[in-house]
Amino acid sequence: MPYELRRTGPEDKPYCVVNTETGKRKGCSKTEAMAKKFMAKLYLEEGKKDMDNKELETKAVWTVASVNDLPNSAFLFVEAGEDDDEGKRVPRSLRHLPYKDAGGKIDLPHLRNAIARAPRVKDKNGKPLSTALVASIQARARKLLASSSGKKELESFEVVQATEDYLILEDSEGMQYKASYSIAEDDEFSLSEKESWKEVEVEYVEKEAPPVKKKEETQGLVDKVKQLWEKVFPPEPTPLFITKQQEDGRFRWVTISSTAFLDGEEEIVSTKALANNQPLAEKDYGELRFWHLPLKLGDCDFQMPEGVCLVESGLWDDNEIADPIRKAIDEKPRDWKASIGFLPL
Repeated sequence: MPYELRRTGPEDKPYCVVNTETGKRKGCSKTEAMAKKFMAKLYLEEGKKDMDNKELETKAVWTVASVNDLPNSAFLFVEAGEDDDEGKRVPRSLRHLPYKDAGGKIDLPHLRNAIARAPRVKDKNGKPLSTALVASIQARARKLLASSSGKKELESFEVVQATEDYLILEDSEGMQYKASYSIAEDDEFSLSEKESWKEVEVEYVEKEAPPVKKKEETQGLVDKVKQLWEKVFPPEPTPLFITKQQEDGRFRWVTISSTAFLDGEEEIVSTKALANNQPLAEKDYGELRFWHLPLKLGDCDFQMPEGVCLVESGLWDDNEIADPIRKAIDEKPRDWKASIGFLPL
């Protein structure tokens, strides 16, 4: 679960750790340092508990036999090969990361588990999947998760056609829906309830579309609807902290650690300071730590100023401290970011 530090506690314990999803306090401390240590402990406990629960749930609910009976479409990744008379890939070991049940319904715990397990999948030759393929699988899984979560369901749809009366919306799996909408004089955009949408075939758009208007008029309406749609359902920001698995199996992190703008601590690191930053030694740019605490998670071996940004990269440590935090970041990468630390002169 994501946590953040807020100064909202009583006078004797003003620094509180709050669950940002529920808004509830997990505890308050006398000093900021004590609160940060408490938050680090929470993340460690949550990471271990979350992964353990998912593994247990997978083994308890979906047996090997039940997974083997699933169709190919129930898996996020199916290796090249031939299918049997039932239309299932043989051998079954060529199918990876099941996320749909026997009825074709997305199982959210297994889908989340698949995102975490994707970097550990090995192909028929026993080799890890390429980083590009893992990233593609995880991106698709996250889109499916967003479209099935309910809370952010509508953001996953794309406007593919607009008329004056209705929109044709497409989801992450290519399904299209017809939905009515309205635009008020003040450009307030209103969409009908999802329960009233009608599922349509792709050909339906061409058969039922009204007489073709001038290209300029049609394109103008589509552009306006898309502009208003993005205001109502803005796209999710690009993650600022990314982890990829290398061919040797180790995990590499990449982040924008600083910019020449006013940051969350109301400080500015100038472009000159970013450019003149010196490594501690050759290819030694310091440690990756949790919230500037002496809690080492990895090392930084690459650093490059790019415009007003400082791009840094390095390797995660492989231990009981770093692993659960890496997995927690991989689950919700948009909830995390990095910042640089300063050594005393």
